[in-house]
Amino acid sequence: MNSIPATASIDDLERALRGLFFRLRTPRLRSHLQRHLRVARQTEAFDECYARSRRRVIRRLFARRVDDRWHPRKRAHWNELLETSAPHSPPLDSPDFHCDAGLGGLAKLLRAAGYDAAFFPGIDDDRLLNITATTSAVLLTNDWRLSQRGVFQHGVVPCLHVPITMKKSEQLVFVAQQLQLERRATRCMSCGGRLDRVERESVRDRIPPRTYDWGVDIHRCDRCDKVFWEGGHWDRLSPMLAAMPLATTSLATTSLAGRSLEATSIARPVSQPPQQPSPPATIIEP
Repeated sequence: MNSIPATASIDDLERALRGLFFRLRTPRLRSHLQRHLRVARQTEAFDECYARSRRRVIRRLFARRVDDRWHPRKRAHWNELLETSAPHSPPLDSPDFHCDAGLGGLAKLLRAAGYDAAFFPGIDDDRLLNITATTSAVLLTNDWRLSQRGVFQHGVVPCLHVPITMKKSEQLVFVAQQLQLERRATRCMSCGGRLDRVERESVRDRIPPRTYDWGVDIHRCDRCDKVFWEGGHWDRLSPMLAAMPLATTSLATTSLAGRSLEATSIARPVSQPPQQPSPPATIIEP
């Protein structure tokens, strides 16, 4: 059994545990997360915490699906499917959520609320399924047929169906309620990277002169290098995010809890976002 790399953070552990526990559709998801994270902080045994939770989730999913009438070969296949679908050590670059082609607006709102949401426009359903299966992310989709696949219904891959009739603001409230999310430090709304505060002088040539004179805080994305500051569009976003409770214990490293920032139109990224991982072998549904 592999363990979580030494560079894993409490954020990585929380993301991994959320993906595990949501497979069980537990009604007390947030309390489960908080209890396990509290123990992990006290013991600093992130790898043991994840490995123990992973074993428990797999056992419960196996017991829900399998009965004594199943042939031993079918039982073994189901157990293998569960084992391979839950990473032994969650990727450190895994986003919190994977949003399918119909949820681009929701992906941006989740980033504004402090969660890393990857958006996949025009991707094939099978490819999206297999990419999600190698990460700690929860798949969000408004495709009813996709959400009814056996691998989602039986907890092999964590997935939440978002009703297609909802507006973007309603989608955010729905996802926040279903996954019991708390509002955190705003992330880059372009790619989901973390925002780090920088000196205004260091990016003076990338922001409008009036913005520089105002003395507002400037932040830069650590992934795409775009420059951000708090803009007037916050008045439009604030009511959408207000339905989410503020995190009682922030796990984010930035100081932008509950705020949205506006990207400068003249920002020129100097680095590219990480490429999407190659799809693994196709998951065979039971």
